[in-house]
Amino acid sequence: MVMSMHLGADDFIQKPFHFDVLIAKIQATLRRIVSREDLIRSLWDHEHFVSDNTLTVNVNRLRKKLEPLDLDGYIETKEKDEMLAWIHEVKTPLTALQLMIERMPADKLQGQMTREQDGHIILTIQDYGRGIEAHDLPRIFDKGFTSTQAKKIHKVYGNKLNKQEVLKGIDLGVSKGEFVGIMGPSGSGKTTLLNVLSSIDRVSQGTIDIEGQEFTGMKEKQLAEFRKHHLGFIFQDYNLLDTLTVKENVLLPLSITSIPKHEAHLKFEQIARELGIYELKDKYPSEISGGQKQRTSAARAFVHDPSIIFADEPTGALDSKSASDLLGKLSDMNTKHQATIIMVTHDPFAASYCSRVIFIRDGQIYTQLNKGDESRQSFFNDIIKTQGVLGGVQP
Repeated sequence: MVMSMHLGADDFIQKPFHFDVLIAKIQATLRRIVSREDLIRSLWDHEHFVSDNTLTVNVNRLRKKLEPLDLDGYIETKEKDEMLAWIHEVKTPLTALQLMIERMPADKLQGQMTREQDGHIILTIQDYGRGIEAHDLPRIFDKGFTSTQAKKIHKVYGNKLNKQEVLKGIDLGVSKGEFVGIMGPSGSGKTTLLNVLSSIDRVSQGTIDIEGQEFTGMKEKQLAEFRKHHLGFIFQDYNLLDTLTVKENVLLPLSITSIPKHEAHLKFEQIARELGIYELKDKYPSEISGGQKQRTSAARAFVHDPSIIFADEPTGALDSKSASDLLGKLSDMNTKHQATIIMVTHDPFAASYCSRVIFIRDGQIYTQLNKGDESRQSFFNDIIKTQGVLGGVQP
């Protein structure tokens, strides 16, 4: 059963990422575009909506597909297999829809879902008009799709005479929308694991796949492009540029993309208000507190809608109040936007905000805890007990 289209944007984003949500979002997008007669008329005046070497979308194809459709009677009755075939049939028009959504000012698309999640859920810009490829189908249709998959990860430092194996064949899967904590004693390999998962460091052996893209074999130029589009980072020491304002720091990831300036400013306003830093937009890092700096760092990590956020001891330099405030904001972002977050921490209080905590010892996964329906206090107590068995909590 397709969900009602009268729900708000947040209602969709908070639901699990599954087939019914996809259908509802496709339906909502089509309805919105069809209802925009001024937009449709302006588009029909051009043979191609986009003209470049990698993507040419014939808008007339979109018109031919949309004009005869009774959306309520057609889309809502389609079964999974039929809808999959329909998506492939109109794959280029759907890419046009996504581009139309992204290129139009937000104030002209009142029904646009928060942070363009609907556009990305239909087809990402990386699809270049080809439709949904076979390897990408699980991301769309599989309720339990794993967005990050690490297999047989080994990391070795030194040479043959002085070799240190820090990671010893780790297998790890993280589902889309999870908030995962990584904990372990000093020297356990937790930071090294975060570094290889986030492409900061190379694996010695094994593969890492993020939303269908295996990046361990990429060359540096490819890897840089992959990071730019798919990864966000929050570091313990903030990594803000002192000569830039809060707003300029947050917008850095968008400054190297082709997104129009007015859209970048709209993105900043939304994310900055959610993280409580909008009023600080014209201040410099030296003029704000540590907690405010870290929320600025978090906004920078989220602003370009990455596939996954990596946080390395994000509360390590904060007082308890600032740490609690930041963790609450991260938890809200995780819930509201189904943002996938992997966080290394030595602090059980910070880890209690996660949906799952993985414990590393001697380069291997020792055990893991799932929060499930537990309260955060109960989960915190479980984390403390496991740390006691594991031994050592220092970063």
